[in-house]
Amino acid sequence: MVRRQPFRFKRIVCPFSDHGRNICETVPNMKKTVIIKFFLVAGFLFVIAGLYQYDRISEFAAAAVKARGTVVGMERSSNGTSKPVVKWTDHTGVRRVLYSNAGSNPPGFFEGEQVTVLYNPDDPKYPVTARIDSTFQLWGLSIFLVCFGAAWMLIASLTWYVHSKGDVIYFDDEEDAEIGGGLL
Repeated sequence: MVRRQPFRFKRIVCPFSDHGRNICETVPNMKKTVIIKFFLVAGFLFVIAGLYQYDRISEFAAAAVKARGTVVGMERSSNGTSKPVVKWTDHTGVRRVLYSNAGSNPPGFFEGEQVTVLYNPDDPKYPVTARIDSTFQLWGLSIFLVCFGAAWMLIASLTWYVHSKGDVIYFDDEEDAEIGGGLL
């Protein structure tokens, strides 16, 4: 394997100087640091949003009343996902229709399937806030936000770690540049 010359970030020609020191030498490092910090903060905010959503759903599930419902159809979205439409009866005997806001492809439910509907009768908007009692329907958004934010934070942390080791990146031959081909 032939080792090529290391790639180094080019120095920026800067007309400014601070007592003989080039002020612009640190610009590439500053840009990387700002980008890394952005990903860390954004990832942290995604995790916080996911935990907030989890807390809201936990409170809802604790106060919710269960009702039996039947999937009467599937509402197709423009992106190809199917959202279940459920008919159910609340505690007062009124027949309600629940249009789920969470869809999947392939559909997670089929017509005629019996499902449990959770709703909070103390909530003035309870027909609208009713949800199907399933993992994806209740916790899907929370799980997605936490995992997405954690992934951003992990990538930013690993980038920060590599960045802290220096600005030298060695490139191997193109044959070795495949996944797991020795770039690390």
